Amino acid sequence: MFTVELSELELFHGGYENDPTMRVKVDFPFSAATGAKNTAVVYFEIEPGHRLGTHTDSAEEIILLLGRGRG
Repeated sequence: MFTVELSELELFHGGYENDPTMRVKVDFPFSAATGAKNTAVVYFEIEPGHRLGTHTDSAEEIILLLGRGRG
């Protein structure tokens, strides 16, 4: 079994210059770089008011979305 401590991920910033709403922080805890053959696990942090743009990847991805409550 593989485990990842989310608080220890080294997130890098991504986005598009021509659209300031497409801003994310991201890491790939499991991917071809870590030995996975055909699948990637992607961890994103997206601030309120921002979004992930449409894109295409060559590997299957598992994405977990967590929301923060307001207030």
